[in-house]
Amino acid sequence: MVDYNLPPRTDVYVQRMYQRVAGASAVASPFNTAFITDADAPSSTANQMITRVAIRHKF
Repeated sequence: MVDYNLPPRTDVYVQRMYQRVAGASAVASPFNTAFITDADAPSSTANQMITRVAIRHKF
């Protein structure tokens, strides 16, 4: 467990994105794999999940 006292102008946020591709055809195709924008690469399967943790400070 992590517990920090942050200044009022600072916050921490978490984003999580999950994608599952359904209805794959019998022919192998790049459209049969999951791809989330800003991910490093397309998934090698029909599922993909990314998580982003960030700290934001407002000036």
